[in-house]
Amino acid sequence: MLTFEQNPRLIGDGRITGAREAGGEYHFFIDTNGSIAARTMPVDKRAVGREEFVSFANEYTEADSFSISLYGQELKVDLNSRLPLISRGLEQDSWQIISAFSGQIVNGGHNPYRIGDTKTIKLTTGEELTLEIWGFNHDDKADGSGKAGITFGMRDLMANTRTINAGITNAGGWPATDLRTWLHSTVIARLPQQLQDVLLEVVKLSTAGSASSNIISSNNRLFLFAHREISGTFEQEGARYEYWQTVRNGSIASNRIKRLANGTGASAWWFTRTARTENVFGFRLFLNGGEDSGSGTSMNPSGVCFGFCV
Repeated sequence: MLTFEQNPRLIGDGRITGAREAGGEYHFFIDTNGSIAARTMPVDKRAVGREEFVSFANEYTEADSFSISLYGQELKVDLNSRLPLISRGLEQDSWQIISAFSGQIVNGGHNPYRIGDTKTIKLTTGEELTLEIWGFNHDDKADGSGKAGITFGMRDLMANTRTINAGITNAGGWPATDLRTWLHSTVIARLPQQLQDVLLEVVKLSTAGSASSNIISSNNRLFLFAHREISGTFEQEGARYEYWQTVRNGSIASNRIKRLANGTGASAWWFTRTARTENVFGFRLFLNGGEDSGSGTSMNPSGVCFGFCV
């Protein structure tokens, strides 16, 4: 019997995801900051610290199994098994763990998170962004395999404002915007690598631009939100996220106020991906006080609040 004498979830910065006994050793698979590593420990030792683990390079294929005691609970573990996922909270969980829970959520499994839970990331530029869970099982994966388990949105805005297009036009709608190109070509590369590794491509609906009421679709790893996804009104570009129904009421202007520099700067206008259907130059945006703008153009420098799914 192997009994852990300290928090069994952690070995240094890692979390045990699998273990077995073979050849007089316990073989552990450790998730350390999203990287899976392997460790062994002689069976006559107890797991009291990371220093007792040594690396091994071989991949073992024997189907040996053994019992393991976690908090007094007996578990049977074999080579292909995984100990139950254990969350330390969204802020502390690695993106690999969050992605694993997302897979469980899609299949109706255990969900340790709540709408509105937050996690702060740092871009390669040093800029920090605080993310919030806006929805579960909301967005459709682009490969047609079903729902994405978790959708994240930004609590506030990026540090700098941007235009949605370099010219005064909404032709082509969201898929044709300069801002979408920038998010996919530049911002994704600035995200932590672990997050990049688990980003899902999802389908987003948007108006077609050029004063058209037609709805078109595009596949996105990062995206702006549609006005309807927040307020529940205007064009048929998706459903309102649970966050904007239960944490904040997205139909109330003051709840839509966002500030630059992750909330440390001034309140600012911020774009949605909704091209206006009554003109050929505008996208719907929210003003400093959260009001819906009736006059914003694609060249109005505004705050950026993007979202993504894992």
